[in-house]
Amino acid sequence: MLKTARLFLIVITFPSLFTGSAVGQENQDEYSGSFGLDIGYFLPVGNWTTHRYAEGVDQFQGGLMFGAELEARIFKIPIGLSYNYIRLSVEDWVDYAAQRGDPISASASMGVYGLTVKYYFLKKKPHLMVLELGGSYVTLKGHENFAGYSYDYNFLNPGLGFILVLGYNYLFNEHIALAIKAKALFRLEGISYADGQTNDIIGLPLTAGIKYFF
Repeated sequence: MLKTARLFLIVITFPSLFTGSAVGQENQDEYSGSFGLDIGYFLPVGNWTTHRYAEGVDQFQGGLMFGAELEARIFKIPIGLSYNYIRLSVEDWVDYAAQRGDPISASASMGVYGLTVKYYFLKKKPHLMVLELGGSYVTLKGHENFAGYSYDYNFLNPGLGFILVLGYNYLFNEHIALAIKAKALFRLEGISYADGQTNDIIGLPLTAGIKYFF
């Protein structure tokens, strides 16, 4: 909880770091907002993916992700509202169970609702680079079927998280751009077992897509 509070303080003070910079950008060509769609890969970081009881087996692995983002300016500060769906792979765990003669089916996914403050530190057309920091709400779902029984992964703990993004946009024309993003996602205590053991969910999503500036 203390780690969450510290990160929250960083997020809420982030806009003040760039308030002066936003004024300096007023003389540059600015868009009122943008809308984008992207696709990418989610790379998990840390041991939160490891199966608790099967040594050397990953219960979760990285997977494809799809997302959308809407950007608008509030008091001249760019604000991003986004959603990303991440399909986590469970192949390692399913293969392990099958090798032991216990065939199962399983699935796991994440949904990330993000709200970020943006700072365009490079605006030299056709190149735009942006830094983002903000909060998120992370939904987590997991399900498994074995020998006719079905149950949810109740150790997955949805809740608030944090996002850091470095983005690059290449403008094909005045409105359409290729958008590439490298992100860091944090959901502290996203894994929470009944005995009190917890693990932080950390991941590095990398996405590419198309953005329309208006």
